[in-house]
Amino acid sequence: MPRVNYQTTHERSSNNISNAVKITKQQEGKRLEAGVKSGVKAVVDSYIGSSKEENIASKAGGAGAGAINGSIAAKKVADKAIEQAATRVQKKAIEKAAKTIVAKGAAKGAAKGLGLIGFIPDAVTFAKGFAKGYSVAGN
Repeated sequence: MPRVNYQTTHERSSNNISNAVKITKQQEGKRLEAGVKSGVKAVVDSYIGSSKEENIASKAGGAGAGAINGSIAAKKVADKAIEQAATRVQKKAIEKAAKTIVAKGAAKGAAKGLGLIGFIPDAVTFAKGFAKGYSVAGN
């Protein structure tokens, strides 16, 4: 006796659609993975390739400007503290600590300088690489 399939037309079409969606999700995952790999490779190549000097210079410029601004602000804070010191002993202690304060201010300023502006070129390079890898994996 032959087997009878009791699935309705609606059930069969919904199963076909869900199978198509599963395939699409798998393909999408592969495309995203290929895009991320391509983006990371593009960023790494930007430090190794011919644009290496430009990439490093763009970061050094932001870090340098931030360091200068940070050290100026820290020096102002140290000078104000020296003026407000009550005794010579306190003034000497603040003057000794001023070098450290200025160095820390410069480091914080450099970090802030790199924070957003310094990594914009890397973000753009990653986005271009991602788009290339994503589109190639989809074809």
